[in-house]
Amino acid sequence: MRNRIVRLCVVAALVASAAGAAVIIRSELTPAAPRHPEGFDRRVDRLHALVIEVMRVESAYVAPGQNPAPALVRFPEAFNEISILTGELSALRRSPAAIREVRAFVEATSTLAQADADAREHLLLGDVQSASHVIFGKAGAATVEMTAALGRLRDLEHAEVQGESVTLSERTEIAAASIAALWVIALFVFAFVPAKARTAALRTGTRDSGLGARKAPEESRSDSGLEALGATQVPAYSNATALSIDLDAAADLCTEIGRVESPGALTGLLTRAVTLLDADGIIVWLESSGQLFAAAAAGYPPDTLARLRPIASDDAHAVAAAWREATTETVDATSEGDGAVVVPLFSGASCFGVFTVELKPGREQDAVTRAVARLLAAQLAVVVGGSPGSSSAAIATGT
Repeated sequence: MRNRIVRLCVVAALVASAAGAAVIIRSELTPAAPRHPEGFDRRVDRLHALVIEVMRVESAYVAPGQNPAPALVRFPEAFNEISILTGELSALRRSPAAIREVRAFVEATSTLAQADADAREHLLLGDVQSASHVIFGKAGAATVEMTAALGRLRDLEHAEVQGESVTLSERTEIAAASIAALWVIALFVFAFVPAKARTAALRTGTRDSGLGARKAPEESRSDSGLEALGATQVPAYSNATALSIDLDAAADLCTEIGRVESPGALTGLLTRAVTLLDADGIIVWLESSGQLFAAAAAGYPPDTLARLRPIASDDAHAVAAAWREATTETVDATSEGDGAVVVPLFSGASCFGVFTVELKPGREQDAVTRAVARLLAAQLAVVVGGSPGSSSAAIATGT
């Protein structure tokens, strides 16, 4: 690529490919034709047919020499179908202005229902002339308004869908043009910036990772995850790449925990647990006098235990919740703090402590990591669970 002619040929080929990609994006993203929501026009057509039918049915009420009974039965059926289709049509509309036409249609439908009730009352009294006046007057005007509202509703929806199609087409053109422009700018910079200038740019204080990205100086992580677990802040540690858990090593560690003869011997095993889980730290909380006290910690500075305050059962964080509810809690990682898995420690049916594991972002959602943390907590509870008060002191002092 040191030869400028070769670089220019590559640029020309890539520009051509960018132009082809822009054409493909334009053709793929632009819809072939405006489309309505499925069934919208079909429902409008059905409502038109029903409006005509109810008018014909009401006319049969007063038709000379015709039995009105079938018409009197049919009207409620058709009216019920109109009500159902109106609700479905309202849900399918796209145009904000269409709600006015839906309301106009509903109001006309209510007027039609009232007119039908009046006509039936006149028929019961034997007043056919008054019934005819209502049917061909008030009811007829209502059906005309219903038909007009349906027509306006269809027109509004057609206009809305057409407008959406035009907007999508314009956005597609802008996106394609932007992509092509970015390719052209980047490729011409590559072609015309001398190699020496690029080399000098790489020597301005940052170093290349070898993967096409520059590594900035590593930033220390925030231990606000400890605050979510009821702890004060401790000095930060750098994040490490997440590793898979060695289940054989986990089994060996559980065995070692089960073989200890005193709680104080667990301190070194907790450090192994931090390594096994690729955790940032582990804290064991034990109950004493109605509060939880930090009895042991691994992965943190030596003075961490002295800085951790006791926890009450009604405190608002994951450790108190796990102790109070006797359930495993998960603290999701955020941009400012790590995640954690918080596991209760049981002696019989009683929860006497909590086992907390602070994890790098994403590890708290891993099912294997959570399962191994629970296994370690269960094995730890067997060793420590005999006498919570004395166990706390023993672990803390290493005796």
